[in-house]
Amino acid sequence: MKSSKQLFNKRILAIAVSSVLAGYSSFTLAECSTTPVSPDSGNIKPVSDICVTDQNALEAKENTEYAWLDTDGKTITVEGSGSAILIGEGATITRKFKMYGSTVTTENGTAIDIKNGATIKEGMDIQGSVIASSNGSAIAIDGADIDGGIKITKGSQVSGTNGSAISIKNSDVAGSITIDDSQIESSGATAIDLNATTISGGVKIQNGSQVISDGDAIHLKDSTISDGGLTVYKASVSSISGTAINVDGSTITGDLKIQGGSEVSSIDGDAIAVKNGSTINGSLLLDSGVTVSSENGTAISIENASDITGSIKVQGNSVVQSTNGNAIHIQSGLLKKDGLVIQTGSSVQSTNGTAILIGSGTIIEKDGFKIYDSSVHSVNGDAIVIADGATIDNLTIAKAGSVVSSENGTAIVIDGQAVDGGVINLKIAEGATVSGGEAAIDFSGADSVVKLDIIDGTITGDIIGNTTHNNGSAGNRINFKGNSVFDGHSISGVGWIENSGYLSIHGQQQTVVWDTDTFANKADSTLNFVVGEETNLDETLLQVTGDAKFETGSSVGLTYKGADINDIIGQQITVLEADTIDGGENIAYELEDSLSPLLTGESEEIAKIGLNGEVIGSEIIVEVGVTLDAEMGADQFGDLVEEGGGNAQDIAASEYIVKSALTQFNESQGITPEQAADEIAVLNSNSNPAGELVALLASSGSDAALTAALANELTPDAEGGEVRSALAITDQMRRGSGLRSDYLRNQAWLGNSHDSWNGWTQVLYSDGELDNSSEANGYEMSMLGASFGIDHVMDNNKFLGLSFGMANADIEIGGSQNTKDVTSYQAMGYAGWFNDRFFLDGNFSLAFNDNESTRYVGASTGYEGNQQANAEYSSHQMGYQVAAGMKFDMAGVHVKPKLSYGLQWIQVEEFQETGSPAALRYEQQKYTVMELGAGLSASYNIPVELGTLTPSFTVMGYKDLSNDEYIKENAGLVSDTSDEGFIMTGDSVGDDSLYAHFGADLEMTSGINVGGGLQYYQRGDYRDYALTANMNWRF
Repeated sequence: MKSSKQLFNKRILAIAVSSVLAGYSSFTLAECSTTPVSPDSGNIKPVSDICVTDQNALEAKENTEYAWLDTDGKTITVEGSGSAILIGEGATITRKFKMYGSTVTTENGTAIDIKNGATIKEGMDIQGSVIASSNGSAIAIDGADIDGGIKITKGSQVSGTNGSAISIKNSDVAGSITIDDSQIESSGATAIDLNATTISGGVKIQNGSQVISDGDAIHLKDSTISDGGLTVYKASVSSISGTAINVDGSTITGDLKIQGGSEVSSIDGDAIAVKNGSTINGSLLLDSGVTVSSENGTAISIENASDITGSIKVQGNSVVQSTNGNAIHIQSGLLKKDGLVIQTGSSVQSTNGTAILIGSGTIIEKDGFKIYDSSVHSVNGDAIVIADGATIDNLTIAKAGSVVSSENGTAIVIDGQAVDGGVINLKIAEGATVSGGEAAIDFSGADSVVKLDIIDGTITGDIIGNTTHNNGSAGNRINFKGNSVFDGHSISGVGWIENSGYLSIHGQQQTVVWDTDTFANKADSTLNFVVGEETNLDETLLQVTGDAKFETGSSVGLTYKGADINDIIGQQITVLEADTIDGGENIAYELEDSLSPLLTGESEEIAKIGLNGEVIGSEIIVEVGVTLDAEMGADQFGDLVEEGGGNAQDIAASEYIVKSALTQFNESQGITPEQAADEIAVLNSNSNPAGELVALLASSGSDAALTAALANELTPDAEGGEVRSALAITDQMRRGSGLRSDYLRNQAWLGNSHDSWNGWTQVLYSDGELDNSSEANGYEMSMLGASFGIDHVMDNNKFLGLSFGMANADIEIGGSQNTKDVTSYQAMGYAGWFNDRFFLDGNFSLAFNDNESTRYVGASTGYEGNQQANAEYSSHQMGYQVAAGMKFDMAGVHVKPKLSYGLQWIQVEEFQETGSPAALRYEQQKYTVMELGAGLSASYNIPVELGTLTPSFTVMGYKDLSNDEYIKENAGLVSDTSDEGFIMTGDSVGDDSLYAHFGADLEMTSGINVGGGLQYYQRGDYRDYALTANMNWRF
């Protein structure tokens, strides 16, 4: 919002300055005429600039006919009072009013004044011109006919102070008003004021145009746009204390459209207001990334019996927002056809007000109010309010990504009524979510029956109905269908609640209460209870105050999200209590339908796989255990991973972890492998150290996709980021020594090396990326490093140097939140021999690396225990490189082809993770990379004032001679004391590579050299870009 105010002040200042400068130049030009121009007939076209004082400068006389008016690029200026251009009463311009590249200004008055009864028959065409008044309106048209429309284009600037920029009253514009790539500003009045005027071709603000005012920016008062609508396209309309677009008692035929990333904003007023009986015979459409906002007012306000025959649509990732007011407020308005639609990634939001308020007297007809794949959010107010006296039939919130939420209020409040005394239908479907801090949905004040359909939707918070329309299945009712979720404390004021799908109810710290006459679990439907750390298992999970009915094929399930499976082992859990339970014999307790295959239940002993439960009086009680056969549990888990799309390594790793977890669990219970295979042992509920790990493994339930995602998290990434980054840092050191070798040879050839010592430093930043593969995740790596060294040229044909470096690499693993951090410390010695034709270089390096890694395990499933597996470990490396080449001089360009051979050896020490119950231990890793390179470098010395500038280019290709080396991680659970584990194979360590460098250095006469360069490097599927900066000084 503040940027609009700053922009307004900036633009006004710019216009004022340009006007003053224009006026100054007019008065000082020798050819500036001080005689007004007012011909009796013919054409109106000044032959020179006009600068007058206290009179009109250019005038079309009253009741006089002219062929055309053309300012011909001239400057027309009035000092004092008067109009720069005056078209008198009854005057007629039979052709066009044309203004190209002109400056028209006045100090006190109207810059262009078109009086009552005047006619311009081919319209007004203003291009690249400045029109300004220091104390009045820039353009005023009162009671005139403009045939052909008004066009202000090509960077024109129209500015009024204490008057409008454009004021059109009691007039008829036969054509469009088009503002294209231009600025319209007013200080102290409305920027574009259309009053009691008819426009037949629409109003268009487009292509970078700005309309700015501290009052209303655009005000359509008692006017008619008979065709073409009002469009803001790739433009901005902003107000400080008024309304940005004010449609007041007017009629627009066509759409009011804000499109193409446009911004419409106000600080202390409304952004868009349609009021006082206005009619839009079309839609109010926000599309393609637009923003409509107000800081202290309403972003979109429809009020006082205004009528929109189409709909209000917010779509295409558009934003409607208010900080201290309502985002959308419809009061005593009529919406027909599609009503109000928020869709395709858009958002409506308020910080301290209501996001969408449908006020008293408002009628939304037809399909009503729809939210698709979009969000409606308020921080401190309600998200959606259908107020008392408002009329609506349908509110639909649908598709994944649709979220209606309030942090500190209620998500949806319905106090209104249905059309013609019918039913208000509220549908939450296709992955939509409704969430409220106070309540999710409150229709306690509704004046009609409310029917709530939740189809594959999520409710977070309470649902509050009323007793007025609470009349069993004929009154307020809730239908849960598909895979739906209720995560709240209560439902009240609803006579009938029905589940005909798979309904998950989240257990709370206290009993969830459904105050209803009847809960009906329809045929072949599942009532699933989700329990975790926040669930009080000592209390009934769900209480139905009325009757609970279970039809044929009903089932009850349990999903565990907690941190330790011991919390539920052996417990009798009352999942539901009702006044009466009808059809209890129809309930199947098939635990595998909702829980992981690792979990089963039995009252005293494990004899089969399945959840044990029963109806005792008016309660449903279940009990949970852990499957004992580790082999069977691992196979079932692996089958789910495969079904969910997991790869072979995910399956192998997860099967090992499941088998180990269950074996540890059995051992702590004193159960032998033979007993476990026969499933005949009795479990106890004593604390079990493997409980957390089993809980983690069980957190994906029987969902194949979730289980595959969990298996991917359990499995090490094996992307080799810490190995690749350590090798890359050494490669950068080698390249630095190569550049040093080139530099020293070049300085020797220039005669600058003498026998002095050189101190140097280099700073490098790189960004790299490895794509995901079918077997291992890729990663993004950013690296920042610095190195410094000293070297010495001896006898003008050989050199010796030593350097030290430190670099840090941040690695973000693809497809996860996992990260690695590598800090490397490097030392390198380098030496070389050369003559006028040949050269030989070599280097030897040592490095020590500190590595830190973080894996997230259980994040995909919502596991409530410790999700982080952290590790700190070290690695060491050593290597050398030799290169030989020769130099050719070609037209002053030094061309140096060369061959190289390099070897790097790296050892990653054994380490183990901490934190997650699935923390792993890793064995030591050793890798060797050998490569043969060929390429050339070229440089050219250019004498400049400060010294010698040497641009250079290097390209090298490397053949991997150790292509059988792959990242291989031998891992096992930290909690597993056996020698078992699994092996993960990732990307190749080496691979063929390509390196290119373009840079330049400046050798100054003071003995200081500065330079920099851009690098590109690709090794297999890995690629990075790097920037370098370096400095050298002789001492």
